[in-house]
Amino acid sequence: MSPTHCRRTVCLSVCVIGAGSSGLTSIKSCLSEGLEPTCFSAVVTSGGYFSQIHFRIRL
Repeated sequence: MSPTHCRRTVCLSVCVIGAGSSGLTSIKSCLSEGLEPTCFSAVVTSGGYFSQIHFRIRL
């Protein structure tokens, strides 16, 4: 994002490690505050642990 897209005069960049439940919540909070989050995750999919265990759970 360029500084013209931010609510503030200067964009503040934030690094979020992991795209699990806490990481996605952090990204949403950063965006609502006008920050520019960048997320780094070990896997391609978002959702963290919960995106990989669905096949193991039996109801």
